[in-house]
Parts: sequence; C-alpha cells; structure tokens
Amino acid sequence: MAPQRRRTGKGTKDAHANLSAEERTKQGTEAKNRGNEAYAAGDHATAIKEFTNAIGFEPTNHIYYSNRSAAYLSAGNAAAALQDANKCIEIDAKWSKGYARLGAAYYFIKSYQKAVAAYTKGLTLDKGNKQLQTGLTQAQAALQVLEEEASDQQGPRRA
Repeated sequence: MAPQRRRTGKGTKDAHANLSAEERTKQGTEAKNRGNEAYAAGDHATAIKEFTNAIGFEPTNHIYYSNRSAAYLSAGNAAAALQDANKCIEIDAKWSKGYARLGAAYYFIKSYQKAVAAYTKGLTLDKGNKQLQTGLTQAQAALQVLEEEASDQQGPRRA
C-alpha cells in the first residue's frame, strides 16, 4: 500500500477556480466550522480533513492552518503540526495565536528552547495572552528540569 500523502490544499486551487471569491470564503468557513465541531468532539481525523478542505478553498487563510495545526497535534502528528504552525506564521506573522501553535508543537516534541522562543515571540505581539503565558511558563519549567538533569549527570566538579 502506498504511503498516504498529506494534502496541503495546493492541488485543489484549480478545482475551486470557477467559484467566486465570496463563494470560496463561504465554503471555506463552512468547512472550518465542521472542522471545529469535529475537533471539539475529539474526532481529529475529521477535523484535519475539514480544515484541509477549508485550505483548499482559501489557501492564504492563516486561521485554517492554525486550526489544522492544533488538530494534527491532538492526533499526535507533531511534524505536521509544526509545518502548519509555520505556514500560519508565514501568512500572518503578526497573529499571536500562530506562535502559540508553534510553541505547543515544539513543546510536544520536547524542543523546549524553541517552544520558549515561540511563546516569547507571541507575547511580544499580545502581552496579555493567557495561552501564551501558560505555554511559556510550562516550557521554561520543562527546560529548567532538563538543564538540572544535565547538570546532575555531569556530577560534582573538581577544583
């Protein structure tokens, strides 16, 4: 069986070319809403499918990549979550939630230093964001534990 390829929404651009911008937005929003419902119900596979459909209608909508990033991460696919978080930021680097998604994906794969950097960048854009603040605190704590463990493994130093 051939490996399943991840859809990015790029191949569907021509399929939706005959739709007006208004209709693409409407269809994208409807797919996003179905994805949100599936995500809330814990059906991550359906959520990913619907967010992918939404991206097919509006490939430059950063929110769709953000939502799919969250769904991928909840499904345990950190590599895809990272890719979508980065795409979200590429589309809109001033939207703080993209950095929350990036930080969460880095945290999931235990890249705590990168998670700290992502959360910190997000907080420069939205200082009061509780999700970013909580993520930063958790990533900093995890990083500190790693550093302490590394220090303990080195043992006492001689003078």
